Amino acid sequence: MISKAGEIIISNEFANTTDSAFDIFAAGLKNKNGSLTFAVGKHKRFSVYRFYQPWDSYIGIAINQNELFAYKYLFVKIVLMLLAAVLLGTVLFSSLIQRLLITPVISISKYANQIGKGMTIDIHKDGVTIETLKKGVTIMISLSAINLVGRGISTP
Repeated sequence: MISKAGEIIISNEFANTTDSAFDIFAAGLKNKNGSLTFAVGKHKRFSVYRFYQPWDSYIGIAINQNELFAYKYLFVKIVLMLLAAVLLGTVLFSSLIQRLLITPVISISKYANQIGKGMTIDIHKDGVTIETLKKGVTIMISLSAINLVGRGISTP
């Protein structure tokens, strides 16, 4: 509590009016009510005050800004970690889909076109083996069967 004349009545922040931080604080008390940010030592404080006419004094409360915004910073940190996890999962999932589905389909299509043109093919030249193509086709057939069952279409 600080009087209108600038005298400290009750204060946890300032020992006396000779503190350099008090001068800055007192200069910020311009309106009948409002908020004010000030520093006491190394700590930044946020205060809310109101002029109380019967006592002819400013009454307010102050809190450390780190304490005031701790939950905000925690929330931002959690959201950023969640975003990074989702991004990593998306990259891994897309790379898995590319490796297991897209590459075998492109290889099969390329080899089918070459065979259709009467060319001989060397599947080992591209680093693709019959086993890799077989796995890709098996996965595609399994996913197609799951899709058909999900639509209510029976598979043989």
